[in-house]
Amino acid sequence: MSRRWRWAAALPAALLAVAPVAVSMRPAAAAPGPCLVYGEQSGAWSRVPVPAGAVAVDQFDGDPCVLVAADSAHRVWRSADGGRDWRVVTTAPRAVTRVLAERLGRNASGTGGRVVLALTGQPAGPAMLVSTDGGTTFAPASTPGLDAPVAGGPVPGGEVVAAAGSADGAATYAAATPLGLVKSTDGGRTFLPLPGAASLRATGVAVSPADPDEVWLVAAAPGTPAALWVSRDAGLTFAIASPVGASVADADVTLKAGGGARVLAATGTGLIESTDGGTTWTALAGGGTSGVRAERSRPAEVVAVAGGRARSSSDGGRTFGAPVPGLPASCAPQRLRAGASDPGAFLAECAGVTYRLRVGSLGRDDGGPGPVPTGSPPPPPPPAYVGTPLKQLRSWPLPVNPDSSSGSIGFDGRVLYYTDMNPLQGRKPGTNVLHRLDALTGRILPDITTGLPFVDTFTYDSRRHQLDVNTDDALVAYDLRTGAQQTIFEATGAYYRYSYNVSTDSFLGMAEYSGTLTRISRAGRRTTACTYEGADARFQDDAVGVTSAMQAAGDGGAYIQLEDDQTLVRIDGACRETGVYSHRVYSESTGENDGLACDAVTFYPLAAIWIRDAQPPSVTAYQVPYGYCPLATKVAVTAPRSVDIDGMATVCAGLTIMGSGRPVAGRQVRLDVGGANVGSPSTDADGRACARYHPAQFLGGVAGAFSLDQPIVARFRGDNAFLGSDGRGSIAVTGAAVVAKRPPVAGVPVPVEPPTVRLPDVRPIAEPQPVPQVQPQVQPQPNPQPNAQGQAQAQAAAVPQKQEQVQVAGVQVQAERAEHAIVRRRRTGSAPFGAGVAVVAMFSAAYATAMARRTAPVRRH
Repeated sequence: MSRRWRWAAALPAALLAVAPVAVSMRPAAAAPGPCLVYGEQSGAWSRVPVPAGAVAVDQFDGDPCVLVAADSAHRVWRSADGGRDWRVVTTAPRAVTRVLAERLGRNASGTGGRVVLALTGQPAGPAMLVSTDGGTTFAPASTPGLDAPVAGGPVPGGEVVAAAGSADGAATYAAATPLGLVKSTDGGRTFLPLPGAASLRATGVAVSPADPDEVWLVAAAPGTPAALWVSRDAGLTFAIASPVGASVADADVTLKAGGGARVLAATGTGLIESTDGGTTWTALAGGGTSGVRAERSRPAEVVAVAGGRARSSSDGGRTFGAPVPGLPASCAPQRLRAGASDPGAFLAECAGVTYRLRVGSLGRDDGGPGPVPTGSPPPPPPPAYVGTPLKQLRSWPLPVNPDSSSGSIGFDGRVLYYTDMNPLQGRKPGTNVLHRLDALTGRILPDITTGLPFVDTFTYDSRRHQLDVNTDDALVAYDLRTGAQQTIFEATGAYYRYSYNVSTDSFLGMAEYSGTLTRISRAGRRTTACTYEGADARFQDDAVGVTSAMQAAGDGGAYIQLEDDQTLVRIDGACRETGVYSHRVYSESTGENDGLACDAVTFYPLAAIWIRDAQPPSVTAYQVPYGYCPLATKVAVTAPRSVDIDGMATVCAGLTIMGSGRPVAGRQVRLDVGGANVGSPSTDADGRACARYHPAQFLGGVAGAFSLDQPIVARFRGDNAFLGSDGRGSIAVTGAAVVAKRPPVAGVPVPVEPPTVRLPDVRPIAEPQPVPQVQPQVQPQPNPQPNAQGQAQAQAAAVPQKQEQVQVAGVQVQAERAEHAIVRRRRTGSAPFGAGVAVVAMFSAAYATAMARRTAPVRRH
């Protein structure tokens, strides 16, 4: 009996009843076990077993098996198997109102993951607890303005209602009252208010997966209905992006094919979408919608709450079928959420009960047997894997060589390598040749003659531009630039698969006809190992359930090709299956040294797996959902040696693949000089990105002749095709006069103009009535009054800082920009942490001024 069916049969009846669930509180086993989500029926809602008294629950982004919940006794629980077992990880100081994990993603290092616990505002104290390791441990976050009593407010402190993070983990945003939006750039330890959203009452926040500086808010400005707002400068300024008159209840942002972001908004008249950043909108399915989420790996799969019922769509939201079964008839789903896992899993709440919807397929089309009545025998195991069909992206023919018996293949970001060398051939003439093919065009490139005796399999190392070749006796590094060879360590022997893991600069190993994944250091030391479910005894036929080839995924997991020559399995770092896919049957090489090559570059943002077919000789790329197999990168900074303080210098960054030096085009690189951002340009065809630096905008108060070295930091955040990297340099700023510091250039706000709406010919939505928009108008500063607002203004006036105009919801308010300089100095150790107290006072003054102007007359059009 398979492991999956064994545990399903043994589940106690209490876990499967619809009545309140009795949850086992024993700690989850250390070894990876079956995940409850994979045993649930696909396409139907299932009740999630949670601890008794649970008031909030969410799933970890990227792994539906990991759940975090909080109960009425302030205890915080964690489950690593979809809710089957729970354990207490901490106790919160106050009641937890929400568990927020959706779209917070992993850290920049690719490990762990963020979870935010929103705490009640009474009594005063921390408003958030933050975890950076997937909910295993929590620490209070510093949240000025949220964790202290609000002057004149009905309750102490603020309330956090939503959170989101950038895909690279560099920034975390939280929608909170009364500050609108707060942001953390230090891993969730400190959240500071953003002046651009000070007057907005936000209920939802999302960050574009295509641009970490593009932040979307579902929020209402004073006197206007809830709308969709967008910031393109990481939250400094916001402008309305949704159509005039559209009352927005929820929104989601996903990647679109070909790059960029796709925004879905749930409105009172139906679902609408924009693929150009909110400039134009297209009406999709009609009827009022109150929630919407799309699968991250398959954006065409959409779940929306329409007419009080949850409905699914497989065409991107253009049409919806009948309500998804499994929810109570009287249920109006709330708090719709979706992670980045594959297969996808959605969560929704009905009357305080959490339900989960799994989509996609794992194993059989229905994903498993579903609930098993008490005393019933376990169902028989499936006869074979049936995976989700993969889309073929491209196929290139290879020259016919009747002597070839190899299935080896590798990819370096542009070139596919393959060989006819194989242990079965021995040292036959011509078997020490590497063949090459351009993956983008299919053009055959000149061969490389090597001194290698033969090749079993090989894997590409992007940090060193070399092929790590298993020659049966040893794993040998073959330098693709010089042809030099060097033994890395003694190999296990033939039929063992080594694959380079760029994120850890080590190897994953797996023997053919095995399911044990082993981590191996570059010194050859084996560290940890786990066994994936595909090696279970449920596979009665050895030709189906064993490993043929393996490719590291870059996140600790791997892609595994099974011996049936048509099934591809995706596993995570704990060997849990997160996706099962199928493709056309290919003919295996006679040497049975099959290989896989992961490619997230050629079809970016899509990722693909290349497979070599023996007859007819060819290589074929199949799209793998949410694929992650990045290449290592390097950033080099170039700038003039010096610049006059009243002059201008061009600062550039060159982005290349680390080992080969091949330029990386079309990627954003952030350029900071002296801790101040001077631009985030995209790299050109040569991998070069440049910005202009005007020292006078950032420096001041210097007398006489001087020369100041300003550090330059160029930062590439990374994506699924390339690992992030940093480059550093410096530039000397010189001068010979007293210089008054000039205010920095403000971020350019997006024009607040009604976007055009493009309606399709089918299923039109009635034209909404326009709602008066608040237009920008400068109001005179009121005199300080002896009340709470006047006291806040007096405190801010005592801080001698320059101020500039920031556009907030169409009203010009005074906002203090010195906070960003203080944060930068605090990071470098040049300013004490206590400077944050002054920052809070500054933002309190700005917020009080904005609140005072809400009652002032404004011009309406």
